[in-house]
Amino acid sequence: MKDAIYSYENNIKCPHCGYEDIDSWEYDDDCGKNECGSCGKAFEYMRNVDVTYSTYILTCEKPEDHDWVLITARRKTKKYSNGSWLSLPDKDHTPYLVYECSKCKKQNYVHDVTEDKYEEALLQLLKVSSYDGKHYIKKDNDGRYHSNNIEVTQNMLNRFEHQLEGDLNWVKII
Repeated sequence: MKDAIYSYENNIKCPHCGYEDIDSWEYDDDCGKNECGSCGKAFEYMRNVDVTYSTYILTCEKPEDHDWVLITARRKTKKYSNGSWLSLPDKDHTPYLVYECSKCKKQNYVHDVTEDKYEEALLQLLKVSSYDGKHYIKKDNDGRYHSNNIEVTQNMLNRFEHQLEGDLNWVKII
């Protein structure tokens, strides 16, 4: 082949008139002769193939390889039924925990969590999510307490006081 008029284009272009064949991917051969769909003149084409490779560190081949870290504790407030999401009544809001592997980023959802386990998880999350060494706990319009978008129950407030022996300097209720 002679020197190319168009090189490394996304589609075959006629070297005579510049017409671009957007169906170039349909050509079976990697090279050959073609007739322009616009001007009708003959030309040669060649398909250029660029092969690249990616590599990844192999992590978490076995279940015991995971390093699970608690990332959130929430309550299920909706359920999917007949093609739409329905809100659940407050009494049916069930807690669940979400863990993420620090190595492979896979997530694991744990359902059927007891209230005690849920509150322990919330306390754990609060301890690692403090702002300036303090937790700002806010009471919302529904009478619920929240800190950094984490629900804080009255039982948790009691646990804070008990665990810190009354020292609530790092907890500020606003």
